[in-house]
Amino acid sequence: MKKLSKSMPSALRDMGGKDADAARIARRTAAVQQMWAEAVGAMWRNPDAAGMILSHTNVVGIVEEENHRGERYKKLFVYVDDSIVLTELNALRERIKLLFLTKFQEDVQEFDIRIARGNRKKDHPYKEEEPPHYIDTTRAVPLSNAELADVESRVSAIENETLKQSLRKAMIADLQWKKGKTDKNDN
Repeated sequence: MKKLSKSMPSALRDMGGKDADAARIARRTAAVQQMWAEAVGAMWRNPDAAGMILSHTNVVGIVEEENHRGERYKKLFVYVDDSIVLTELNALRERIKLLFLTKFQEDVQEFDIRIARGNRKKDHPYKEEEPPHYIDTTRAVPLSNAELADVESRVSAIENETLKQSLRKAMIADLQWKKGKTDKNDN
């Protein structure tokens, strides 16, 4: 039985059309991005240093080009948003090419490193998304029996049952959040 990774390219190609090409390109792009992440991790063994290099990487890819004699070769290109990262990569250019050959069997003849400009500067495929500043990560803390009894006494005067339930639910959620916020600030 054939492995899925071996039969998938031909199956997509048989489906034909632009979708097959788009799927092939997306698959290759993801594979090259993964190779780059592994290569950076191997070159900079310190996870913080590797993370810094990756966080400043905007675009990475491998393309085939043709030289003046008509010979085809592979070119690794990397766009970064910081000149210090560019300098660091440039200093290790040959070691990175060798790593791509030994670890991934990608015989990269040329390594092109550039500073990203325009829209490319906004792309950060390796940067971990931080939650927006306005999202509160406070965890709700359950209320004690006395606190729940206080909520019940406050809503008991409301005659409309739907309104009473809604208000009870809102008050409990608010008090649980406030209690969690207090606990968070105490720690």
